[in-house]
Amino acid sequence: MKKKSKIMIILIIAILTIILLINQVNATQVINPDSYKPDSPTEVTGATQFLNASNRLIGVIQVIGSLISVIALILIGIKYIIGSVEERAEYKKTLKPYLIGAVMVFAITNLLAIIQNIVTSFNI
Repeated sequence: MKKKSKIMIILIIAILTIILLINQVNATQVINPDSYKPDSPTEVTGATQFLNASNRLIGVIQVIGSLISVIALILIGIKYIIGSVEERAEYKKTLKPYLIGAVMVFAITNLLAIIQNIVTSFNI
């Protein structure tokens, strides 16, 4: 009974984490597509194309890295809870490289986003 309750707690935490990561979007104004006229020409330069592509790439890397990190943490946690005393010591050893990798994924993608914000603020 104790193992089942621990597994249920982990599953509830995982579901709540997924629910909290979902973004809510609310529309504030309805625009008629026939009357919409942009103020500036929609000419896209090479720098704008590069920034758009880098935005998409950084976003994809962040999402994939986050998903892999959360899934790996859930699996290691379940194995840790279910495992014996000897197996728990082994999982503690596997947790160190996981934490280093997760920090690197989050740090690198956020560092790239910060660099991109700095570059765009200088209008290079």
